Amino acid sequence: MSSLDVIPNGWVETTLGKVSQNISRKFDFNSKKEVVFINTGDVLNGKFLHKDYTSKIGLPGQAKKGIIRGDILFSEIRPKNKRFAIVDFDAKDFVVSTKFMVISRNPDLINNEFLYIYLSSEKTINEFNLIAESRSGTFPQITFDAISYLPVLLPPIPEQKSIARIIKAFDDKIENLQAQNKTLEQTAQTIFKEWFFTKNKSSKEVNLGDLIEIRGGYSYKGSELGMGESYLLGMGCVSNNYRFLHKGARLYSNNAPDSFLVQPGEIVLATRQQSENLPILGYPAIIPQDYEGKKVIVGTNLYMVKNISSLNNETLFLLLKSKKYRNHILNNSKGTTVKMITKDSVESFKFNLPEKEVIRHFTAMINPITDKIKNNAQQIQTLKQTRDTLLPKLMSGQIRVNDFKE
Repeated sequence: MSSLDVIPNGWVETTLGKVSQNISRKFDFNSKKEVVFINTGDVLNGKFLHKDYTSKIGLPGQAKKGIIRGDILFSEIRPKNKRFAIVDFDAKDFVVSTKFMVISRNPDLINNEFLYIYLSSEKTINEFNLIAESRSGTFPQITFDAISYLPVLLPPIPEQKSIARIIKAFDDKIENLQAQNKTLEQTAQTIFKEWFFTKNKSSKEVNLGDLIEIRGGYSYKGSELGMGESYLLGMGCVSNNYRFLHKGARLYSNNAPDSFLVQPGEIVLATRQQSENLPILGYPAIIPQDYEGKKVIVGTNLYMVKNISSLNNETLFLLLKSKKYRNHILNNSKGTTVKMITKDSVESFKFNLPEKEVIRHFTAMINPITDKIKNNAQQIQTLKQTRDTLLPKLMSGQIRVNDFKE
């Protein structure tokens, strides 16, 4: 079962089903008027997306399972979507969907944080996804029985705790930098709103189409994905929370005309929205410095934005993140099941453009903030790469905790 020729000294090989179990704990609705219902779309990659109370009357039929501190929630549906989280709070009022596995550890064998790291690792998620895709049904799905046989290489509990502490140190640093950037971006957006939408007296109304040129993305070949030295951007690089998601840049082995290539600092827009849980329609992403010197291709379902104005791209990015622009896009989108925008949806957005001198002062004020955001984003990516390189080596025993200088 192990990928190593020799199991590390003191470690054992076992299975997921021997170190944990799927708990069916019925939620007790007695004496409760309101509860917090958590469906599979309400957790994402370790985070609970809401903790809002609602009446216990009228809940969907799958609102049945109770959870307690220490449980690990993992959606049975489409494991690659990373709908999982560890319960690290008092959850007496929380009822969750029956579409969650509620995983509880054997405390004599495995540390809870170590189990969570195992379950949330890319290696495990890929294995879960293969099992889900092999299932005959309307959508990819796993059950605990189907994954219980998967191998787990288990160090002694003290070493499990040390591994968990190391990974948590990386995760905490990443989370702190992300929180910094969220605050900085809110500050930048507030300043932008004040200078462009509030105290903007000496200005003239323009269409966004007067400042940018838009072009559709490249129609790529799916068979060329996953290999090569180029990067193909898809809608996965766009987020309503972050400047750019690296998961949306996939390796691509074919060439594309230069007219479909972008450089760091340039902007792309999502042209579609397939889920209300991922509200990215019309949102921008800005190419980070990590891709300096690399061939980056803009794929279909993205628009390339060419800036032909006196605004720099960071200011244009703030404009494209503003609530005014967002409301315009929502009012000018098309489709029902899959919402989409056209070039005209973007270009027809009207706003008051300040005079050049005002723009110059605004740029001088905002540049230190955007520079800090970009610097933090680079640190985050470096930390993620280091963590992702280190994790499988720690989990397999290729690097022992004693070899790692904390």
